[in-house]
Amino acid sequence: MNKHNLIPLIVIIFLVFSSCNKKNDSPDKKPNTQFGIFQLAGNPAQFSVDTTSNYFASTDEEIVTRNLTEGAKTFIWDFGDGSTSTELSPRHIYAKSGKYSLKLTAINKDNVNNVKVKTVNVTEKVLTLIRISSLNFNSGFIDQLSWPADQRANVYVEVKELQNNIFPEYTNLSYNGEVIYKSDLLKNITVKDVPIVINVNSGKTISKLKLLNGRYGFNIHVIDSSGTDHIISSNWGSGVILSYQTLILEKKFLIQTQFNGVSVNFECNDR
Repeated sequence: MNKHNLIPLIVIIFLVFSSCNKKNDSPDKKPNTQFGIFQLAGNPAQFSVDTTSNYFASTDEEIVTRNLTEGAKTFIWDFGDGSTSTELSPRHIYAKSGKYSLKLTAINKDNVNNVKVKTVNVTEKVLTLIRISSLNFNSGFIDQLSWPADQRANVYVEVKELQNNIFPEYTNLSYNGEVIYKSDLLKNITVKDVPIVINVNSGKTISKLKLLNGRYGFNIHVIDSSGTDHIISSNWGSGVILSYQTLILEKKFLIQTQFNGVSVNFECNDR
């Protein structure tokens, strides 16, 4: 064969061989699929990201995902309760308690996918304990009382829930709303008898979502010797501080109301 005819043949063989090697040396690369879940950390404006494999949430609590995936263009989220999303970092609320597999499928431009799964343990939070840390019968919340320091009165705590999105109104010595919990009457109490611990066995669920939306009223009442009922603190009134925090490891949710010497804590635990 003429050596001049061999040159084109050698070039063709080299190009074919190089092309095959390039395909073998550069396989489609899977996306690096990663995501975290934001946890509510006391203040609703403060979040901390949890990138572990397990997460604990409450029913009606909105979880916020953060997509940390690299090398993908399409995302499919499966929340394990029949809900899906194709958003980059969606939010979701689980309506029922249970253990859910939250799955993120990331797909790159070559339609190669990679999957990451985390477990979300969803529980209901129920009111289990009330602690009255301080009392002031003369708080001036509604009635301007001028009781002596050793004044005795009957005290009770109630939790109400607004119905039909009606704004709380004070009528007939109380706020409107459905009573979801009312303690037994604590008789002949003085302001010096604190702290007072009330164990709650009602099994009443406290929804974080409703709490954030102001649906719950945490009210402290005193009844004087004439039988007249007075509210000395309620987060539905002006000037009352309501705060809350989630204790992840203890699986507790704490709520506190404070007003002019009246401080009460409400503790919620997993059902």
